[in-house]
Amino acid sequence: MKTLDIPDTDWTKSPNFDEVTFTFNGHEFTAFYDDKSTLVGTTSEKTFSDLPINAQNYINRKYGDYTVKDVLFYDDNEMNSSDMVLYGLEFNDPDSYFVDLQKDNKDIILQVPLSGSANFFKELK
Repeated sequence: MKTLDIPDTDWTKSPNFDEVTFTFNGHEFTAFYDDKSTLVGTTSEKTFSDLPINAQNYINRKYGDYTVKDVLFYDDNEMNSSDMVLYGLEFNDPDSYFVDLQKDNKDIILQVPLSGSANFFKELK
C-alpha cells in the first residue's frame, strides 16, 4: 500500500474525533478518526454548482431568498461503522453535501445525499 506524504497537516482533538486538516491537489480536506484511530470519513469544501442538479433546483425554489454561505461534502468510510457528527448532530453516514444557507440572522443546514434530495438538517444558533 502506498502512503501519501502530505506536508502541513494540522491535527486537533474534538470531543468526538481526532481530526487532521490538510491540502491535497489544491483542495482542503479534514479527515476524522475514531478512538481506534480508524478513519470515519473526510470533509471537503465544495460549491453550490457541485450539488446534484435536482438539489440545486429545489434549493433555488424553496430557499431562493437565502444566501449560500458554504457547501461541505462528507465522504464516509464505509468500512467503519462509527457514526459521524457534523454541526453537533450525529447522523447515519451517507456520503452527503451539507449546504449552509443564511437569511437575515438565521443560518440553516440542509443535507443533500448523492441522490439529490435536500433535507433540513439543523438550524444554527
